[in-house]
Amino acid sequence: MVQRALSAILKTLRIDRGDERVRCLRCGADLGDPETRRGAGLERFTNPDGCVFELIRFDELERVTLCGGYYSEASFYPGYAWASSQCGSCGYFIGWHFRGESDGFFGVTTDAVDIY
Repeated sequence: MVQRALSAILKTLRIDRGDERVRCLRCGADLGDPETRRGAGLERFTNPDGCVFELIRFDELERVTLCGGYYSEASFYPGYAWASSQCGSCGYFIGWHFRGESDGFFGVTTDAVDIY
């Protein structure tokens, strides 16, 4: 548990430097620029099944596929509907896209991406 938390903190610090890229942890595909990060730091959420997720928010990502439709129930962000998102190269689950009335963003799990 401590190692997982430390890994998430290190990813956040690498993002803060601003000169790295976000990549899929499974296949290494380049998913985008950390400069599009929204907000600071990690956010931790627990879904209704008790699974804990640490998310980093991004306004934009590349090569990401949305799966299925948008759902408003059990959203981590009130006022935003969510759709699952996956790496467009290998299909690995990376998090969700959240859509509000006037904007949207990606919530990416720290377990699914790396910063390089």
